[in-house]
Amino acid sequence: GNCSLIFKNIKYKVPALKVTSLYDYLTEGNLIKNIKEYTVHHPCPARIDKDQKGSFNRIIKRYNISVSESVKQLPCCLTKTPSALKARQSLKGKDLLTYCGHCTKSFQKDTNTTHLLQVLFPSSKVKFKKKSILHEIAAFRKLRKLILNK
Repeated sequence: GNCSLIFKNIKYKVPALKVTSLYDYLTEGNLIKNIKEYTVHHPCPARIDKDQKGSFNRIIKRYNISVSESVKQLPCCLTKTPSALKARQSLKGKDLLTYCGHCTKSFQKDTNTTHLLQVLFPSSKVKFKKKSILHEIAAFRKLRKLILNK
């Protein structure tokens, strides 16, 4: 699923609920050793909710993760226009870092893509596997039921 989008929806649609991002929580961790340099892809919800992007930036600083921003902001991972495909092709040979499961799954088709949690917890070498849309809808409905008690 798209953790960033779900977090944003819960945060703004259920304001009475105190929601802490996993990435805010991780800013308090210990340093890890990382020698790769990554090109960053910020997921779409984080481009709107600057708190998510800020948490990500604090984590990479705290854990000494070497990153460079893309020269040009990459399009949404779902965009399949010719210009979006060209931007994706420009990533060949680069290591892409993102903090969205959906983006990780999508970009892994084209380039070496790592989720931030795979850097923080390196024993996780498993690639993100795409699940069916029915699975994602069922998971969203379960979450909605839990939050709204409906």
